[in-house]
Amino acid sequence: MTQRCKHGHLYTDKNTRWIAQTRNGITYHARQCKTCHRNRTNLKYREDPAFREQTKARGRALYEKRRDATVPRRRRMEHVQ
Repeated sequence: MTQRCKHGHLYTDKNTRWIAQTRNGITYHARQCKTCHRNRTNLKYREDPAFREQTKARGRALYEKRRDATVPRRRRMEHVQ
């Protein structure tokens, strides 16, 4: 196995993750460079409006879910009047 991805990044423990990839009905385990994946996702976020809105909506939903879970522990502006 090579020590670098096709873009020249080292495959280290911190920069590598293992993914399941299916081709022709057969599932393989493959290494994925985290740096390349992050760069590809950032480019898609900048250039694809639908992907950007989907990502923003997912972040808002997660924020609302976490905010509602912590309401008893914090003072919210509605209660301070």
